[in-house]
Amino acid sequence: MDPYKKLQEALKGVSVVRQPQRTIYTFGVTRAPYLLAGIVMDAVDKVEIRRGRVMADRPRIVTPTQFTQTFFEGFGGVEQEHAEALFRRYGRALEYRYRNEMDEVQVVGGPIEAIVERLRKEADSSGQPGAAIIRCEDSALWGLGLMKYILEVTVRSFGGNITELEERGFFSGEGKS
Repeated sequence: MDPYKKLQEALKGVSVVRQPQRTIYTFGVTRAPYLLAGIVMDAVDKVEIRRGRVMADRPRIVTPTQFTQTFFEGFGGVEQEHAEALFRRYGRALEYRYRNEMDEVQVVGGPIEAIVERLRKEADSSGQPGAAIIRCEDSALWGLGLMKYILEVTVRSFGGNITELEERGFFSGEGKS
């Protein structure tokens, strides 16, 4: 099967049930907590729960030279200079890096709908209303569920990160911390 179609099929089994309004910080490390429930496929009414956080490092600016060398290979000297000038004028790119820090994995009994609801109540009552709740139709998809979650946060964050960096002069070479 085509890898893209395989990914599309896998994504159908993953949903971010509750996506907090958090964004990735422009000037610091972001801790994005989660509670993930995935159906254990070789057992009846068993759900694997994972608790932890995805850490997102401070976004790094991709320079015009880095961008053009990566995405405009073999265009020659003058074209490379033009590509850099175009990117300098119109382009903005950031590099994000993530790592998962898992606190706990446990298997519990019950239907996934009930487990997800229990996780929602647990997050609200334990002072973690900012925790994402992720549901996977197969517990083996937990990594994909986390990637989907943090990439959705990244998409929401990108514009604000760019704006903050521009306001502080980081794209004009006048960066002010």
